[in-house]
Amino acid sequence: MEVIFKTSKDDYKHFYKLHYKKKIRGKIVILFIISLAFGNLFAGVPFKWFYFFSGTIGSFGVLIFLSYQIPYRRSINWLNQLILNDPGTLGNQKISIIEDGLMLENSTKSGTWNWESIYSIYNEEQYIYILFFNDRKILIPKTAFINSDDVVHFWNKLCTQKTRRIV
Repeated sequence: MEVIFKTSKDDYKHFYKLHYKKKIRGKIVILFIISLAFGNLFAGVPFKWFYFFSGTIGSFGVLIFLSYQIPYRRSINWLNQLILNDPGTLGNQKISIIEDGLMLENSTKSGTWNWESIYSIYNEEQYIYILFFNDRKILIPKTAFINSDDVVHFWNKLCTQKTRRIV
């Protein structure tokens, strides 16, 4: 099975925003507990409620900001470096599922990755995202498929192969 698709820098930015917001939702309880501990430290002895609430709310905001912004900025920096090294990352691409792995072609390169080189596969709302052990990443917009059945078929073909981890 092969899919012809086009990715833009905005697609990657949109994906990263969705991806990191989803990760923060999974950590929200832990971040809040850490914020309560900071609030308790700020409250001091004798305990002052105003400092407790200020410390808790302030540290929660900082933790949320850092948990989102640091990974997001690192991903954008990685993307800019990738575009410099391989301008074909953006634009028209073709990915094919072959028996040995995945074959990707773009305007500047083509290559094959075996199934063991795949670290993880993400099936997000609007994208399928493939991450390799060598930090290569492929973002496939679901709009590249004719219908949702094609998305499911492509996803199932990926899942039935020998991948390391599927998220």
